Amino acid sequence: MPDPLLNCLRPAEVCALLSVSPSTLHRMRQQRDFPAPIRLNKRSIAWREGDINRYLKRNAAESKRRHGFATKGLGSRAGQPATDQSLSATSKSPEEVTRTT
Repeated sequence: MPDPLLNCLRPAEVCALLSVSPSTLHRMRQQRDFPAPIRLNKRSIAWREGDINRYLKRNAAESKRRHGFATKGLGSRAGQPATDQSLSATSKSPEEVTRTT
């Protein structure tokens, strides 16, 4: 039987994997959907690698569902390609902004 501690990630490794700071990881621990760590001893915790991987997969799928085509690029709006009209709305000169307000 494999040792379950071999596939554990310490807080610094989880921070690196999630690209977050230690304080953000601490806040994430307070959320219900974030995996609970396991206590290694009185002062040390770790996460099962599989739990963190499942969390990443679940959140990636949820993000895609929530934001539509999030990976389409900066020019897309709700999955629609950017049009000249939508681009011109963002590139108004200061005079045009003043006239419309």
